[in-house]
Amino acid sequence: MNTDWMNNESLRNMHPYKKQVMLELIKESQGLSMERALPNLMKANSKLKAMSMDFTPQEVNVITDLLTANMSPADKMKLEMLKKMMPNR
Repeated sequence: MNTDWMNNESLRNMHPYKKQVMLELIKESQGLSMERALPNLMKANSKLKAMSMDFTPQEVNVITDLLTANMSPADKMKLEMLKKMMPNR
């Protein structure tokens, strides 16, 4: 798996636990359809909420860019709609 995304400027000061959760999410979800990736997104969000954490809008953008890279246009649209429904986005 290509980890160049971890050098993204917006992730430079990310909490190590958030980075770990994000890495797990990307490993588990990259290349999946939206329907198959959604449970992984929800699991990652639950892990962060349990630690009183949340992904920033910039971190969400990095995640969606990575997850949509190989998705169909329909799945990309679904993910964008989901992203718009998320608070603070």
